[in-house]
Amino acid sequence: MKGTIYLVVVVLSAPFLCFAAFDQAEEDKAVKFLRKYNYDTPYEDYKTTIASWNYATNITARNKELRTNASLAFSAFYKQMRLEAAKFDVERLKPDTKRQILFITSSATPKKETVLRRVTELESLMEGIYSTGKVEDKSSGKMLELDPDLYHILANSRDYDRLLFAWKGWRDAVGPRVRGLYKEFVELKNEGAKENGWEDTGAYWRSWYEVDDLESMVEGFWNELRPLYQELHAYVRYKLSQKYSQMSSKGPIPAHLLGNMWAQSWVNIYDLIEPYKNKASLDVTASMVQQNYTALKMVKLAESFFISIGLEKLPDSFYKNSMFTKPKDRDVICHASAWDFGINHDVR
Repeated sequence: MKGTIYLVVVVLSAPFLCFAAFDQAEEDKAVKFLRKYNYDTPYEDYKTTIASWNYATNITARNKELRTNASLAFSAFYKQMRLEAAKFDVERLKPDTKRQILFITSSATPKKETVLRRVTELESLMEGIYSTGKVEDKSSGKMLELDPDLYHILANSRDYDRLLFAWKGWRDAVGPRVRGLYKEFVELKNEGAKENGWEDTGAYWRSWYEVDDLESMVEGFWNELRPLYQELHAYVRYKLSQKYSQMSSKGPIPAHLLGNMWAQSWVNIYDLIEPYKNKASLDVTASMVQQNYTALKMVKLAESFFISIGLEKLPDSFYKNSMFTKPKDRDVICHASAWDFGINHDVR
């Protein structure tokens, strides 16, 4: 009967019982809302993603403005969704329905439109600076880009000063320009989080994991990994100290010696730290060059592997719309990224 309140008995663990009441009428309205939400949201988000893609693949003032406007439009749409979702009495809903409604109403978005616009503008400004920063190479007179120029130096040079030039030069070119913007960005983001009941943006982010003791869990994982990492770190430090007299065999490893702008991957220095000589190389770059691999050929090889384990073939639009190599006629955000536009099988 419509409007009837039902009792659901959930056995958690003997001898405890949990009695959860839900109102069928409220449940029906909430489910109807969720169907509408799940249908409309991907289409609204698609507009934002397209604008973001256009900016990422062609960094111009016009595309930055269009991206900002699209982001604000989606924020307005989502604000309305949150207001509608907040009307439901979640304590009268089934657990799964309640969880979905709470997910929609949970937010750290600044409530003032002027603040929201500024946050969006700051994101675009910082991305633009980050992706277009250049370093002057006085020895050649050339302005070096992050990709491929500085990447190449860090991956291939074995000259201590040359590596330091690339690592520090890019940070000197980008850091001072971003610093003030990022400080403002963090302050505005935290202001929005506090307006929505969070301690800060970090607290909101951690809530996505739906785990009360997330920090202690991560600390536990690190403590388990620490002995292995310390041995690996000590070994790499020792091998690098044999190559570079400027560094110590104790203490931290200078980040610019690890073959990557962010020291996140050490694969490019494998030749310096190889533990077992005269073994088959883990680096297949030379073999791929010899076989005339192109960026497109590598993508197709990767696709063939995923198809072989049962995944679907990529749509034709993937190859038509994706960017595989950096164009020479414009600035782009040249970092590997996978985009799912949410509708129309549009992946890039």
